[in-house]
Amino acid sequence: MTLLRSLTVALSAVAAVALTPLPAQAVVDDTPAPSASFNGTVRAVATYGSTTFVAGDFTRASDSRGTFVRRHLAAVNTRTGRLLPWHPRTNGAVYAIAAYRGRVYIGGAFTVVNGRRRARVAKLSVLTGARDGTFRAVTNAPVRAIALTSTRLYLGGDFTRAQGRRRGHLAAYTRGTSRLLAWHPRANGRVYDVAVRHGLLWVGGAFTTINGNASARRIAAVRQGTGTVSASFRMRGAPVVRALQVTGTRVYVGAAGSGGHLYVRTRSGSPLWSKTFDGDVNAIALLNNVVYVGGHWHYICTNRPSTDPQGDCVNDAALVPRLAAFNGSGTLQSWVPRPDSALGVLAMTTSAASDTLAIGGGFTAFNKGAVRQPAFAIFR
Repeated sequence: MTLLRSLTVALSAVAAVALTPLPAQAVVDDTPAPSASFNGTVRAVATYGSTTFVAGDFTRASDSRGTFVRRHLAAVNTRTGRLLPWHPRTNGAVYAIAAYRGRVYIGGAFTVVNGRRRARVAKLSVLTGARDGTFRAVTNAPVRAIALTSTRLYLGGDFTRAQGRRRGHLAAYTRGTSRLLAWHPRANGRVYDVAVRHGLLWVGGAFTTINGNASARRIAAVRQGTGTVSASFRMRGAPVVRALQVTGTRVYVGAAGSGGHLYVRTRSGSPLWSKTFDGDVNAIALLNNVVYVGGHWHYICTNRPSTDPQGDCVNDAALVPRLAAFNGSGTLQSWVPRPDSALGVLAMTTSAASDTLAIGGGFTAFNKGAVRQPAFAIFR
């Protein structure tokens, strides 16, 4: 099926704790559906209509019809799992991807897109993959996060300059014309993820201050208008933040640290519930009131303190490696796909229209090797 048609069709013994499942229909199946796979790590995924856009380190993609060249970017039909013809090409890894109003925005370490220079950020046609020649955003180091509004493009990453001007790991452009805006919050370290909601840009990363404000350590809400840190949200003590999801009432935070963490907070930062893992949480997705998380842990810890200085769980733990699901109150669900690999899961996206969860990472198989599905998978 063409992309146009697709878019049109709109490790020691640890005591295990008991799981309390929701009704079976509340979570997706724990065996991935047959779909395209990739020969290198998938680092970002985004859903647009019935298409899932895929980005990462790969150079080849395969489905039931064979293997095809795909240089760091690809598109998959979310319903059938088949690879689509969409095939823009970059000369380096793509770390972030977002689709909005007929355009796909990408960020990463690349310097060439479709044979033309485009330094670390580009805008593409959602239908053909053609590069938008009028879009001229440039940064001096990799882009790792993208967020979009109807008028703005927000970037986060390693960079300290955009269009040659000083920027502290964050920048904003007009979405249509790629004009750099004066908006200039200054994070003092890498930004891993950004999200827009409630007139704020939510920012997570390895920084310890924004605009010199020490209360904005690892995570902060920055005003979209002024770039100042909002006092309406405060979260103290967070380790390095790798993933964010923000809803009307909640903020979901995936973090590294001693082990890894999932924090669920109110919009003001008050704690609701949290989970601790023996490895980082790299991705979060929400679907049908279920919270899906991905990373490279083996165990979910249950004791307090939960981990030792090496990040290993202390005493009781649940063996739910690299992917897990929780209901709205934090109860672990009986969903255990078991992807392999130390790198694990790096990216997630959901489609409410098709009730699907798509993930990307460095894995090769699921369910103790029974289902081979390298680097990308769709759960229904």
